[in-house]
Amino acid sequence: MSTRTGQLSKKELENIKAYRYKTNGLTPVETYIYNPFWEFLANNCLPDWLAPNALTLLGLVFPLAALIVILYLDPSFS
Repeated sequence: MSTRTGQLSKKELENIKAYRYKTNGLTPVETYIYNPFWEFLANNCLPDWLAPNALTLLGLVFPLAALIVILYLDPSFS
């Protein structure tokens, strides 16, 4: 951090702009199974306009729907 309180230097701001998150991708399962699967899914099965956060939110819908069905069928969870 620069000497001024709460302000970043020009170099620090450039570093933030240049930062890119990268995963390791070192395991064979990740390299040969997961990456091809997710690339196929993202490139062929999902529309380009679908935001990643929307996809994550959509993934929450299925467990919640299952919980609602279970709650309806057995409210006491017995």
